[in-house]
Amino acid sequence: MSAHAIPSLRETQLAAQQDMLAKVQDRRNHMVAEWAAKAMGKSNADVYSHVLNAANGNDEKEIAKQLRSELAQAGVALTINEIRACLEEMLDQAALEVSH
Repeated sequence: MSAHAIPSLRETQLAAQQDMLAKVQDRRNHMVAEWAAKAMGKSNADVYSHVLNAANGNDEKEIAKQLRSELAQAGVALTINEIRACLEEMLDQAALEVSH
């Protein structure tokens, strides 16, 4: 077995951090989808969460733009800055939930 086949401690830590970040972002996206679905009067936040993730992954700017557009179409007037603040707040909350 070569030395390259065994991941270094740094590589292992980086992989663990990336995995944790993905879990936090996924949780945040689900929380945002629940909030947005409720604000728009949609009944199934799980479906909306899947659509939001499929369309944008974890790109916060794209998620904010999509949310602003869809919220506006539903008659919910929020600025892009208000939506970004919501995303940041929910990211913090998701990090707490995932870490426990």
